Amino acid sequence: MRTLVFVCRPILWVVLFSNHALMKLLLLLSLLFTAFGAIAQADPLTLPEVESATLSQHPSLAAAGARWQAMQERIPQARAWDDPELGIQAEQGGGGRFNNTEWMLSQTVPLSGSAGAEGRVASAEAAVAYGEWLQIRNELLMKARVAYVDYLGARERLALNLEQAHLLGDVLEVVQAKLDTGEMNPADQFQAETEVALLEDERAELARQELTARVQLNTLMGRPLDAGLGSAGAMTYEPLAVSVEPLIEAALRHHPDVVIAEQQIEVESQKADLANRQRRPDPRLFVEARQFDNGGGDFQEVDFGLSLPLTWLNPRKYNAANREAGAMTASVQADLESIRRDLTERVRLKYEEAAAAGKRYLILRNEVVPQAEKALDARAADFSSRKASFLEYNSARVLLQRARTSRFDRLTAYETARRELQTLVEAPPAPSLK
Repeated sequence: MRTLVFVCRPILWVVLFSNHALMKLLLLLSLLFTAFGAIAQADPLTLPEVESATLSQHPSLAAAGARWQAMQERIPQARAWDDPELGIQAEQGGGGRFNNTEWMLSQTVPLSGSAGAEGRVASAEAAVAYGEWLQIRNELLMKARVAYVDYLGARERLALNLEQAHLLGDVLEVVQAKLDTGEMNPADQFQAETEVALLEDERAELARQELTARVQLNTLMGRPLDAGLGSAGAMTYEPLAVSVEPLIEAALRHHPDVVIAEQQIEVESQKADLANRQRRPDPRLFVEARQFDNGGGDFQEVDFGLSLPLTWLNPRKYNAANREAGAMTASVQADLESIRRDLTERVRLKYEEAAAAGKRYLILRNEVVPQAEKALDARAADFSSRKASFLEYNSARVLLQRARTSRFDRLTAYETARRELQTLVEAPPAPSLK
C-alpha cells in the first residue's frame, strides 16, 4: 500500500498541474492501472514461495535427480552374479545327421566377495550423485535468495526515491510561490528542478535493478521473463548467531562439497577392497552331458567340473590396481582437506561481512537517520519561516536522503551475506527418491 501511495502521489501532482486534457486523461488511466495492479497483487511475494517454486521447476535440479536415480539402479546390477552360460555342441555324422550332442551349463561363483564389493562401490557412487544433486540445489537456493534480496532492495529504494520526489514536488510549489513574491532567487528554482531530474535519473537505474532481479527470479521459478511479481515483504533485520564456530561446524558437516568428497573417499576405499578381492580366483562350476546316437536320446555321459582363473600369474595387473586405488584414495582425502579449509575460510569471511554490514546498518538506523530527520524538520521550519535559504534546506534533505539510502544499502548487504551464510551452513534434506 505504501508503494501504491508513492506511485500515485507524483502522478496526481502532474495531473493537477497539467494544462492538457489528453495528458490528464492518460495520466489518470495510468494511475488507475497502477492502483488495480497493486490491489490485484496485494499478497506479498515471500522467500519460501520463491525457494519452493525454484526447486520444483528448475530443470538442472530435475536432471541431477534423474542421474541420482540412475545411479541407484546400478546397485542391484553391480551386486548380481555373472549370468550362467548354456552351450550345445553337435557332431555331424554320415548322411547329414547329428549323431552325438554335448550340452554344457556353467556358472561362476563369486566366493571372493567381488560382487558384494562392486555393489558397495555402486552404492558409494550413488551417494556421490546425491551430493551433486545437493550441490545444484544449494546453488539454486543461493541464486534465489540473493535475487529475492536484490528485488526487495530495489523496491525499497524505489519507494524512497518516489518519497523524495514527492517531497521535492511540495518544495517546488513553495519555491514557485516565493518566486512570485520576489522572496527567492530564480537560481533556487533551477537547483530544485535539477534535484528532481537527478532523482528521475536514479529512479531509472533503480528500475533497471528491479527489472534485473525480477527477470532472475522469473527464470529461477520457471515463469515468463516479463511476468510481474507484485509486491514483496519489507526487508527486516534479524541478528546473526552469537558465534561463528557453530556455523563452521555445521558447514563442515552438511555442505554438499564435503558430502561429495567424503563419499568419493568411500568410493575409492571400496574400489581398493574390490581390487584386493579380484586377486582371489572365483571358481567356475560346469556340468557337461552327452547324447550318443545309439543311446536312444538319453544322456550317456555326465561330467562335473571346476575351473579357476590363474590370477597369481598376472601380478602386475593386480598390483597396479592396488596402487591406483591407493593413489586415488590419497587424492580424494587431500581434496577433502582442501575443501574443509576453503569452506572454513568462506564461512568465517561471510560471517564477518554480514556482521560488519549489520553493525553499520544499526548505526545508520539508530543514530544517523534519526538525527538527519531532526535536521530536516528544523530546516523545513526555518525555510517556511524564511529563516533558512533553499540551499540550506536542500542540504538537509540531501543528507537525509543519503542516510536513508545508505541504511537500505547496508541492510541489503547484510541480508545478502546472511542468506549466503545460511546456504553455506544449513542441513540438507534427507535422501529420498520419489
